[in-house]
Parts: sequence; C-alpha cells; structure tokens
Amino acid sequence: MKNLEIEDKVMITTSALELISHEMAIVELEPGCIWTGLLDKGMRTGVAFTGPSRFAVDAIAETDVGAMGRSFSGRLGGIQFYVGDTKAIEGISSDAREQQVAAFGFNSISEFLKEVARARDEYAGEHSKTDFERRDGQIFLGKDEEDIEVILVVRERELIFVYDKNVFVIGENGLVSVSGDGVAVTNYDGKTITVTKDGIAGIDGLRDIGPRISRSVGHAMKDLKKLKKLKHIDYSYPRSAGYWDDIDDLDWHDDE
Repeated sequence: MKNLEIEDKVMITTSALELISHEMAIVELEPGCIWTGLLDKGMRTGVAFTGPSRFAVDAIAETDVGAMGRSFSGRLGGIQFYVGDTKAIEGISSDAREQQVAAFGFNSISEFLKEVARARDEYAGEHSKTDFERRDGQIFLGKDEEDIEVILVVRERELIFVYDKNVFVIGENGLVSVSGDGVAVTNYDGKTITVTKDGIAGIDGLRDIGPRISRSVGHAMKDLKKLKKLKHIDYSYPRSAGYWDDIDDLDWHDDE
C-alpha cells in the first residue's frame, strides 16, 4: 500500500454514494466527505477519504443448525482507504475549498494530504509494500468510530470481511464464518459443519462427500489466504492473535 501515491488535490462529495454496494455489504458516503485520489503508476486506483460515512455487513451464514454470525454496522471515523473503480465518486464530487477541509480540523488542504500520507504509512508498515491489482475487485481498509479496524474485500460473487474478532469469507464454492458463535464451514451443496460451544454438528451428513468438502473449503481458504498480503497493513489484532500464522496451516487441496 505504501507504493500508492497521493494526489495533490482534494475533492468533496456533493451527494450520497454507496462506494461499495454488494448484496451482503455496503460502504456509504454522505454529502460532505472530503477525499483525495490514490495513484498507482500515475493512474488513479482508489481514494482516501474522511467525513460522514458508514458501513454495514450481513455476516450471517445460514446452516443446518440455524444462523451463524450476525450483522455488523457502524459509523466510520478517521481516514479511510478504498481501492477500486473511482468513476462513481468522481461523478458526485467537486473541488474542495479550504474552509470545507477546515471543518474536519485541518488547517489547510496540504495538512489533510499530510495526514492521509501518515495514515497510509501507518497502515502499510515502515518497510512493507502491498500491491493491489484490479482483479482484486474492491478493497476497503478503515476504522469505525470506536477505532476498530474494518477490512472488506469484495468481488462479484465473493466477499471477505474482517472486523474485531470476526472473519467471514464467502465464495461460489463455499463459506467460512468465524465469530463469537463458533465456526461454520459450508460447501456449495449447502452441507455444513459447525463448531460451537455445544460441540460439532453436521459430520454425519457430510461423511460421504469428504473430497467435495475439501475442494469447497479449499476455494474459500484460498480467498482467506489472499488476505495474508494485507498483514502488511500491520493491524494489531489479526497479527497478535495469530490469525495470519494459522492460515498457513489450512493447506487444503484445490481439486478442479
């Protein structure tokens, strides 16, 4: 992420916009958000913004033993980073004036840009570089008003969500949900293994389709492994909790 350059101008949104719009997740900006572009090799590949905004994610897995997980929503606070197509936000924005930037506590436009650079470097880590590619779809990295980190990776039929001690990965070949309720792994046929405080459920119904589960979960785990590159953001929770190290142990076979 440290390789992303910051533009030298600031824009402000003039109407509401769902920057990320997915059947299970949204990131919505209200009028009055200020933002600047993020450049990759001279091309705008995302934005950094602050202002009135919120997120909502339905991190719920419907399983044989009921729903696992829950919905999450909240207001965003501080500098947020988005990597993905920027045409929508460009279309509802105009040049920001000094007094509009001052409303967020910055003495000038240049001070806001310096804060964006500081936050970018904090996320990236002192010696780290994370390359974001267009095929990664849309990526959101930020914090809510309670200073809890939020990660969203959205593709057409896939979603990865990390918030506090919750991880949710869904793709066309399977689903993995880790939350305070337990762990649920679901394959594309809807068969589910759940691990909760009450024990393990679903094993009998899945016993005869082990290879298919391995393939299904393997695809989901590949998505989760892709999040490993985001460890360079140096989020204290995932790293200290050992999540990134544990992902290496999930060496599922990717049968085609």
